Amino acid sequence: IEDKTDILGTSMGGVVAILFAEKYPQKVEKIILNDIGTFISKEAIADVGKYIGQDMVQSSAVDMKARISREFSDSNLSDEDIEFLFRVYSKQVKKDSDPLTILSSTESAKLIIGESQNPGDDSLPGYTLNYDPKIADAFWRGGKQKKIPDMDFSENLENAVRQNPDIEVYIIRGENSKFLTKDHYEELLKKDYVKDGFEVSDAGHVPLLNTQAEFDKILSWIK
Repeated sequence: IEDKTDILGTSMGGVVAILFAEKYPQKVEKIILNDIGTFISKEAIADVGKYIGQDMVQSSAVDMKARISREFSDSNLSDEDIEFLFRVYSKQVKKDSDPLTILSSTESAKLIIGESQNPGDDSLPGYTLNYDPKIADAFWRGGKQKKIPDMDFSENLENAVRQNPDIEVYIIRGENSKFLTKDHYEELLKKDYVKDGFEVSDAGHVPLLNTQAEFDKILSWIK
């Protein structure tokens, strides 16, 4: 990255944004944190760990959409939202392979944009979530869920801002989120370097950011 950049990080991506800004403060102009703050409780981490890395292979599109709906149970998802998540976050499992062997990113992208077989045809192979299964290593060991302590990245963000006082931070929170609590959200808004924030109604962890009003608000921050 040669010039300064703006970073929008969702969940773990927000932590990555904070750590990147600490290491390369002069490369960052604005950070937008989507449903993630500088403090994450062990209880919130444990909740996410319950399904990260678990067997997410579903035999049909209907079953996959139902599973997605359960995982986002703290959000009031419309049928359109569920369809969006299914197309973006699902990959098809190959018929003649191990259930955890999934199509390449290119093949999956073709499915999403309709250049290959349509997701939703139950004569096709099963479906699994489109994320790196190694993420589960942070939550599980030997088939048992790890006990992960509270995580605090406050000093990391403070270090970034000390090194580059021009960094601006913006916060988005899902109204029902346990990952970014209301108290922590309001505490962050009091920081001088946090310039603005908004809550997404009926959303948990994480807001999809798929409405025009949300687009417009984020664009107003980065212009």
